[in-house]
Amino acid sequence: MTDSTDWRVTISLADPEHAERARRSFSEREVEEDVHLRLGRNIAVGAGDEQIFLYAGTENAAREAEQVARDVLAEDGVKAEFSLDHWHPIE
Repeated sequence: MTDSTDWRVTISLADPEHAERARRSFSEREVEEDVHLRLGRNIAVGAGDEQIFLYAGTENAAREAEQVARDVLAEDGVKAEFSLDHWHPIE
């Protein structure tokens, strides 16, 4: 059984000043809603000081969410590093 947050994309922003701008971009463009429309799956969005987190139930959904995030940040000229983690590798 897959939990809706088994997969996490971590977006580490290269410049701390970009963190707030990136969060605004995600909010203004409703990235979460865009991913929902494209995937038909739940994507949860969280944020830390210099990171944004995208949570998904499947690897496919997480990779698609990552691509949407890359597109949005690239449009705004925000540089970031991305990583994908599986929270429950035993399941």
